Amino acid sequence: MSKTIVVTGSSAGIGRAVTELLLARGDAVIGLDRSESTDLDLARFIPVDLGDDQSIDEAIAAIENPIDGLCNVAGVSGIGGADLTMRVNYLGLRALTLGLADRMKRGSSVVNVASIAGAQWLPRKEQHLALARTNSFDNGLKWLADNPVADEDGYPYSKEALRVWTRFQATEWLSSGIRMNCVNPGPVNTGLRSEFLESLGTERVQDDINRVGRDGTAPDIAPLIAWLTTDESTWINGSDIPADGGLAASFLGDLL
Repeated sequence: MSKTIVVTGSSAGIGRAVTELLLARGDAVIGLDRSESTDLDLARFIPVDLGDDQSIDEAIAAIENPIDGLCNVAGVSGIGGADLTMRVNYLGLRALTLGLADRMKRGSSVVNVASIAGAQWLPRKEQHLALARTNSFDNGLKWLADNPVADEDGYPYSKEALRVWTRFQATEWLSSGIRMNCVNPGPVNTGLRSEFLESLGTERVQDDINRVGRDGTAPDIAPLIAWLTTDESTWINGSDIPADGGLAASFLGDLL
């Protein structure tokens, strides 16, 4: 039975690869992005700027019918500074997700794309839980104003926060029948590659690639995201899943 899935970042990179897989299996895809890729057979395209709460509200209002899932793939690299990065990668993603909750059928699935770069969430768990409890775009901005994030930490911090919020919100939604999981890619060769080299550092990114033999591609990551929206994955909930070619495991090996 086909599903209706919303995909953010549908026009390029991992988001496009997910969209293509969903379309190939017969799902209807509502694409959200800053600009439209006109060669995709979307059920609908809705422009959105995830850094702008008004734009998010307009996108939510435009999705009137029930949906079966949401793939939160869109994000920024961190080179625009911590404020923009937290707005797009965390606050905007969260606002869109919570705003669409009443459109989600029982059994719906939300998949958040975080990153292996958010691996150090545990030492800041209490901070991320406090941010998760702010529960709105504006309140999140106020919390961040009181607990500022350095620009150079914006990307990893945003992905740490997203990994924690995924678990937090999955627990909040246990009685609703809406699932939420998180996928954490390692380095992936997309159009943002040069920006990630700038924001995370060429040496760090190259070391990660060397550990697993190559960098990832959008088609490496997309099947896991798409599968997490299927009925075959209904017992997967609140999970934090690496999709990194063994990168996370390689760091464990360093400790043995």
